[in-house]
Amino acid sequence: MVLYSVVSIVIKMRCVAFKICIAVTLVVVTKSQAEKGDNMCSKEHTDGACPEGYVCCTCVCHEGDVAAGLFDCQCDDKGKPLPNSAQPSCCGGTKGFDLWCISKNTAAASNPKCTADGPGGVPTPSQDFYPYLDPSDLSAYRCVKDRCAGGFCDNKGLPGGTGC
Repeated sequence: MVLYSVVSIVIKMRCVAFKICIAVTLVVVTKSQAEKGDNMCSKEHTDGACPEGYVCCTCVCHEGDVAAGLFDCQCDDKGKPLPNSAQPSCCGGTKGFDLWCISKNTAAASNPKCTADGPGGVPTPSQDFYPYLDPSDLSAYRCVKDRCAGGFCDNKGLPGGTGC
């Protein structure tokens, strides 16, 4: 097994007795973990927590899932989206902030559906969907090859956009 090890040294001055404290954190990462994108980085350890060629990212969805965002939006007869107040949760909801991830290897990942047009409509089947990850969620942090892509990391999006 090939190990990638990183040592991060933090130096802090303490006012008590004018001593210098040195905290050493050792993060050991295997090559297979890096390639799988296992959660080796965190909000506290973004620098040096990933092997060369990988970066620590805050991702909107879990690895391999689809970053759908908005889908099944309601449109007027000219193809323009209706106001948020007329949209289902699948398309941002009445406030426009509901954004969705779709679990990999589900029918919804290629053909997401909403229970109803307009307010009250929610993604279905519900077990295939979850809201975008919050940065306070530890599972939102993972090592991603090359770049974070604005938080979308290595997640694919839906082809065709919102439908308008």
